[in-house]
Amino acid sequence: MDVSIDDADKEIAIWDYLSQYCISDKNIHIYTKLSKFACIGNYFNCALYNEFLGSYDIIINFIHGHEEASKLIKSTIQYKFFVEKIIAESQKNVMEAERYKLT
Repeated sequence: MDVSIDDADKEIAIWDYLSQYCISDKNIHIYTKLSKFACIGNYFNCALYNEFLGSYDIIINFIHGHEEASKLIKSTIQYKFFVEKIIAESQKNVMEAERYKLT
């Protein structure tokens, strides 16, 4: 969040940063292939599970955090123009996170 706040002229793009920490399709493919080998399969199966678990935590907490922040912003900032701009940028990030979750 600090990175996004530092440059007020740019849109908030927190999801772009956080999505780097979620499992990628490429890693899913690699881990799935490696999990089929007898001697190392269990390790990569567990690693895949942990990657999904970590990604799930990031996505769910990101979405929940934005929902809570939106409520607080609406109740504390009186300038509607700023509130609408912040909420729109927040909703854009949440939609990107939800799309990531679906893929």
